[in-house]
Amino acid sequence: MEIHCANCGQPALKGDNVCWHCGDPLPGFNEEALEEVRVKEGWGPRTSSTSIIVYAGITVAVFAALILLMISLGDQPQVQVSIGTRPVDEWELVTNADLSLTTHLPQEWSWYDGSLGEHNDQLQSLIAEENSFLKGTHPLGGGVDDLEVEFLALSPNRGSESTPIFMIVATSEKLNRLSYNDAAIYLDEGDFVIRELIFNDNFERSHLTIVTETELEPDGATLRCRQQFIKGEESAMLLALCSPINFYTSQQTVFEEIWNNFQRLS
Repeated sequence: MEIHCANCGQPALKGDNVCWHCGDPLPGFNEEALEEVRVKEGWGPRTSSTSIIVYAGITVAVFAALILLMISLGDQPQVQVSIGTRPVDEWELVTNADLSLTTHLPQEWSWYDGSLGEHNDQLQSLIAEENSFLKGTHPLGGGVDDLEVEFLALSPNRGSESTPIFMIVATSEKLNRLSYNDAAIYLDEGDFVIRELIFNDNFERSHLTIVTETELEPDGATLRCRQQFIKGEESAMLLALCSPINFYTSQQTVFEEIWNNFQRLS
């Protein structure tokens, strides 16, 4: 009489204790012989349904945790380090409170974060007292009514000029509607002198580099600024490093270091 496995239906030889196909015990099996075959042929004991449920639950929990971790990492600002770019010794790393920008600054510089309440009050007072700060964002920044200053940093050096040496960062949703080509055309129509205009690739994200000059009132000093126009998902960001023109050359090394280490995070 031909023997078939009750589990998978495969035929079995007379005297077999377990199915050669699925390992299930055959009719009339001997438990001791079955255990011997299991050890010899590498068959383990059958897994219980409880064990399967437990392991399935653990697997689901691990995958859920990994998904949540990836979502969390995706929400964090991504800092990208340029090869060969290292901050100068004794400079400090500065990241603003709302995690929209980060850079290195000389320790002797003072800075004001617009996303901090106590800093923002001082920032607004400084902007009201010194007209050159907002001039540093022009002509692009002067063409919109929704410009918001996010960050301001001041060098202690002024030389013999009353005009400060500074870094300013501002954002605008309206400027974000401009393409880089449109921004370049807009600059040509302004009253500022444009000394340099370069389309760049910054970590695979294009931006526009602009060097402007403008005359300040009432003392007639000329302010030179190196600007960076960076489009984003919701708002455009303007970074400007500015100095009176006769001190600009002496500040170029400092400006270059700040420029190289500056990154927009959101």
